[in-house]
Amino acid sequence: MVAKTKPVDVDGLKKICLRRGKNAAHRALEQLEKLSGRRRKSRSEAIAALREIMVEAPLQGIRLYAGFRLADVAEAGDEAATAFFLGLLDQPEHLYVCAKGLLKTIGPDAYPHIVEIVNDSKLDVLQRYDVVAVLAEHCHCPFDRNLAIGEARKNATEADLLLDEINAWAKNGFVATAPEPCTFPVSDLKQLGVVLPTDYQAFLSQHHQGDVYFNLNRNWYLTTADQLVETISIDRREVAQIRQLEAMVRTLAEVLEGDATRDDKGRPFSLERLAAGLTIGSDDSGDLLFLDPLSHHSVWIYHHDGGDVTQVADAFGDWLKRAKKN
Repeated sequence: MVAKTKPVDVDGLKKICLRRGKNAAHRALEQLEKLSGRRRKSRSEAIAALREIMVEAPLQGIRLYAGFRLADVAEAGDEAATAFFLGLLDQPEHLYVCAKGLLKTIGPDAYPHIVEIVNDSKLDVLQRYDVVAVLAEHCHCPFDRNLAIGEARKNATEADLLLDEINAWAKNGFVATAPEPCTFPVSDLKQLGVVLPTDYQAFLSQHHQGDVYFNLNRNWYLTTADQLVETISIDRREVAQIRQLEAMVRTLAEVLEGDATRDDKGRPFSLERLAAGLTIGSDDSGDLLFLDPLSHHSVWIYHHDGGDVTQVADAFGDWLKRAKKN
């Protein structure tokens, strides 16, 4: 005889989350999380319980945990989920989850609500940052490219948000404006002593700000032609974007023993060679994509957290063939 499975007490789990301590609540949430992913009656019951927990649980961590799970299981066209997320847009702690959930249930129809949140100066800047990030991921516009990461995020200000760009996009009906014609800074590059490979030059003639490329399991934001020579500040040193590795090497030399870093195979990669690298883009984490003039402009990644490097293609054209434009 096959033993009958004892039905899960969804209401009991919900009560634990609403009344008990942190450890017991987490264990109960884990069970509700499993139930919410199943295709049976218990799924709808678990989702209803998670909604109540997200609103009423006394511990913020439990409320947020429930919210993230609800956003994860949200499905397109779910009117009940849409109404629930819309009803919580006046709760600052849930803005990120509600934005993420609405983008899943109603897609682009959520954009007006999200743009309104991003423009609300009464909200905490970091809360708006998180909303900008989820918006950028959904609409494939790199509105999050100015957002600080890591420790620097704590010092971020409203000035770092691309509000003018976001509002122009909204005014245009949430359609990206037509890109301006590319300009190639020939004289500026010549003054910097930079010679670009022909395959990369051809790419730049068609590349515009806002284009995002997915390769090596991450998004890459490649520099436009005019941005290559724009001046940026790195460790209080002013350099052209394409030459930013030169400034980084000066700082790296102060912490490394010797005159070389390492590649992914453990081989030495001289700091002099790294300083000559031509930076052409970055990913969400801050790693840099660069061309190495000393190896026929092969393509490398500079890992900002360790200072090491990885070769990812023999030429830019090879890298581009494997990339998917978002």
